[in-house]
Amino acid sequence: LGIQRLSKPSLEELGERLRIRLKVDARQYDLVIIGAGPAGLAAAVYGSSEGLHTLMLDRTAPGGQASWSSRIENYMGFPEGLTGSDLAARGLVQAQKFGTDISIPGEVESIECGPVGHRVHLRTGETIDARAVLIATGATYQKLPIPGFQEFEDNGIYYAATKLEAGFCEQAEVVVVGAGNSAGQAAVFLSTHCAKVRLVVRGDRLNKSMSDYLSYRVERIPNIEVFLETEVSALRGDDHLRIACLKGPDHVPAEVACTGLFVFIGATPNTDFVKDTVAVDRNGFILTGDSMRAYWPDSRIPFFLETSCPGIFAAGDCRVGSVKRVASSVGEGSMAVTFVHRVLAM
Repeated sequence: LGIQRLSKPSLEELGERLRIRLKVDARQYDLVIIGAGPAGLAAAVYGSSEGLHTLMLDRTAPGGQASWSSRIENYMGFPEGLTGSDLAARGLVQAQKFGTDISIPGEVESIECGPVGHRVHLRTGETIDARAVLIATGATYQKLPIPGFQEFEDNGIYYAATKLEAGFCEQAEVVVVGAGNSAGQAAVFLSTHCAKVRLVVRGDRLNKSMSDYLSYRVERIPNIEVFLETEVSALRGDDHLRIACLKGPDHVPAEVACTGLFVFIGATPNTDFVKDTVAVDRNGFILTGDSMRAYWPDSRIPFFLETSCPGIFAAGDCRVGSVKRVASSVGEGSMAVTFVHRVLAM
């Protein structure tokens, strides 16, 4: 019945066979969105619904980092909360409803910045002409530079806390590293599945970078133990992670049982492919807005989310100064479409 066997297929080949990858060579679009996280999905919804011929690309899957969140409770309109994967799925359906072309996987290799319109080059060799481009590629999880981390990365280290990861640690003791909302949400969620959750924080207080409502909840859950001014210094185990070594104040134990280490310590922007096209800071985050005036002629002031190349925008976690919240990324993605309209009307 037409069944074919694929041996070690590339993501592109698999996507084509599953018919989720669109042939886009030599096509032209009003707006090409690179990245299908919250910012990219929001831009796709607003761009297509407002009449722009829109294409959204992503090298792996829709949702970005947000899709790994076990529960988002501070997103307006969802008082009971929703998972990141639910939010991503709903955004994808909306984008498709309004007519966004979606090609996943679709990894961008480079962008040519033109005076009027731009050319997007894919790793497959395909090219796409775009009147405007939005870079919404997010960021990649950072790792701990400690002994044992690489050894156990596939055997006990996780960058997300969903039902899948919790199932591997059911009624066990785990360690969560980080002090942001992602770490707090993970600790709360894991406390319902694990016997003990230890939250390791480098700072001297929990609500320095975590929302007050969340830090208040974390501190009142009996099986969550918070270690401030503490770091994980090494990992040990056999065929799986078993022990996390801690370094902190005198009351902090030197080592604790650890079946799962959940790491939420920030991320590195996914911007290597555009570093030769648009200006970035020393950490690779894309510069936008007023800071771009030096790159621009005096005839026009760059829009808030516009990069050093007119008509190329950046939104979400890959952008300098972005607020690392799902709602902010969604807002930036929708705001970018407003600026795209203004550029295309010039």
